[in-house]
Amino acid sequence: MSDKTKPILLLQKAIGYHRSGNFSQASKLYRKFLTQHPDNADALHFLGILESQNGNYAESVKLISRAVHLMEKHSGQNPNYCNAANNLGNALKYQGKPDLALSSYKKALKVEPLNVVTINSTGNALKDLGRFAEAETYFRQAVRLKPDYADAYANLGNSLREQGHLPEAVIAYRKATSLDPGHAGAHNNLAIALLSTGDFENGWKEYEWRWQANQWKPRPYRFPVWNGESLNGRNILVYSEQGIGDEIMFSSCYPELCSIAGNVIIECDPRLEPLFRRSFATAICRGIDRENSDTSWLSDVPVIDVQIPAGSIPLHLRPGLESFPQHQGYLRPDPEQARRWKSQYAELGRGYKVGISWRGGTCVADKKARSLDLKKWAEIFRIPDTQFINLQYGECGEEISAIREQLGVHIHDWDDADPLSDMDSFIAQIKSLDLVISVDNSTVHAAGSVGTEAWAIQR
Repeated sequence: MSDKTKPILLLQKAIGYHRSGNFSQASKLYRKFLTQHPDNADALHFLGILESQNGNYAESVKLISRAVHLMEKHSGQNPNYCNAANNLGNALKYQGKPDLALSSYKKALKVEPLNVVTINSTGNALKDLGRFAEAETYFRQAVRLKPDYADAYANLGNSLREQGHLPEAVIAYRKATSLDPGHAGAHNNLAIALLSTGDFENGWKEYEWRWQANQWKPRPYRFPVWNGESLNGRNILVYSEQGIGDEIMFSSCYPELCSIAGNVIIECDPRLEPLFRRSFATAICRGIDRENSDTSWLSDVPVIDVQIPAGSIPLHLRPGLESFPQHQGYLRPDPEQARRWKSQYAELGRGYKVGISWRGGTCVADKKARSLDLKKWAEIFRIPDTQFINLQYGECGEEISAIREQLGVHIHDWDDADPLSDMDSFIAQIKSLDLVISVDNSTVHAAGSVGTEAWAIQR
């Protein structure tokens, strides 16, 4: 074996381990090869892909950036350039840098303008930047070039849904699921679109795909799942899922569940336990840390016959609009805290007391889609005889100060109001307001839960 052949075999062996899923051994061999050939663009690229697969996006960006730079020095000579630029864009996207990802994708398209994978990726970067109409054009180009591209149809549905084109989004999602019946993301987003159009029966059915589409996992309880059969004299365990706003929203089904079951045992976020105990007096409510798989607490409750995750209850109790009961609020705030907030609001003087919230989401793309810069609230802030109250969770002091300086608007804020840690106080705070204006986040659900009028802003 010649000295020239040995390093080639070493790289091939690393690639073999990589393809077989042995990332640890592949990484060792890639790095060994790169100590001998530090400017080998392909090895840098492949190691960068591996680091991305391991979730090490900063290292991935560093490696693939180097590979792309080396390939650009020899423009047109490396057939992997487009793939490398696309993978660099992917790593940047996962790093939460959609603007840089878009730049990398567009570099790739200059070399291979008809590469459907990169066209689809470009659309995703534009979507993450909130440029939904532009994203739509790329997804439509992708499905024209590759009519069986389920991912592109699913992404087309996402861009249409964000623009409010719900019937067209439903068509795109259904096309994606017809091409790939196991496409969990398309099914889950189809559920959201159907529910948004009022097709609750089909929407809740599709919503059962959420477990496959997201990182959420059902709780490790071994009781039979409730499938809508009679609960007369039977005990049911309901367990929480998703965010605290979702828990509040789905808890609107709990009063009805309590009326048809023997005993209802509710597992909830610990921050909600006092509120739920007060609101659902006949139920047994336990605040449980979802990260803790310990189920020993069940030994202190009645024998459980069936179980159900909170988000699956509407499948059985809310099949149509007529099945949603009219109410003035189903959660009961702490009376003492409500009186305290009423008193604090009264000290602000005359006028309506309006709570506002302007940010939502967790990931970069979600925050972009569900947040609204406070400067765009200027017209609302000009409403006379109105006192604005901060309901935004998370750190927002700088934004409030900036609006005071720029628009002369005083948004009232209290240090002891923290919805992230004290939901009982937050619910009482909202109950004591005249109106809530908010983007789509837990604040809207909280307002509805106590019967406070709410205006939900759609971007």
